[in-house]
Amino acid sequence: MILIKSPEMVPTYPQCGECGGTFVSKHQALSIEDDELGTVRVGIAPYLACDGCGEHLYPFDTWGLIDDAIDRERRQREGAPC
Repeated sequence: MILIKSPEMVPTYPQCGECGGTFVSKHQALSIEDDELGTVRVGIAPYLACDGCGEHLYPFDTWGLIDDAIDRERRQREGAPC
């Protein structure tokens, strides 16, 4: 996963450094794999996905949504109110 701090940092269709594929803009349901928690559902979020290998690039705002989803999942597993 790569952090993008501002939209100006990413061309419209950047090339994937892993496979050379092209990144395409997505705005849909997003789930991430956390080493400790397993699959965490983030919700609807914008991101870029490589059309070759599936690598994801997340804009800064999406990282905030990911952090919130991980915190929420941890609280639920500990039995604390969300």
